[in-house]
Amino acid sequence: MINLTRLPEPEILTQKKAKWLAVFLASKKKRPASGQYAHKTVVETLAAMSNWRCFYCEQSLKDRTPEVDHYVDLQIDSSLAFAWTNLYLACKECNGKLRSILISQCLDPCDASVDPADHLTFDDELIRPRNESACGANTIRKYKLDRPDLDYKRSKEL
Repeated sequence: MINLTRLPEPEILTQKKAKWLAVFLASKKKRPASGQYAHKTVVETLAAMSNWRCFYCEQSLKDRTPEVDHYVDLQIDSSLAFAWTNLYLACKECNGKLRSILISQCLDPCDASVDPADHLTFDDELIRPRNESACGANTIRKYKLDRPDLDYKRSKEL
């Protein structure tokens, strides 16, 4: 995981997020239509932030269907459904993360005040928490950064 700098909010969100949010909240549904928060220009802007890589595991998304993740889950705060600062680009595996670990206990790739390298390290291809960092350990568990497929890809890079 590396730090990412958030780009300006896409125009589609600036123009429509208030309306979309009102319709979503009135619907009492658990999730809004993904075509809105995952609008093409939203995905493209998120992809530009990460060079078409998953915000969490950094896997390339160029040959895969990227998913727009709500960093703060909508079950926790549905008012963030269309908040630009709550939208992250993820691979399917990271977007299916463990919900039982609170994000406040994990690394945020868009938080410039925290260096992921202070919490995560590698023993060859294996990711580990640095200096027994609880934040690093929670991040690894929440996003399953120790998946065998990621270990294999890292070993090939080495």
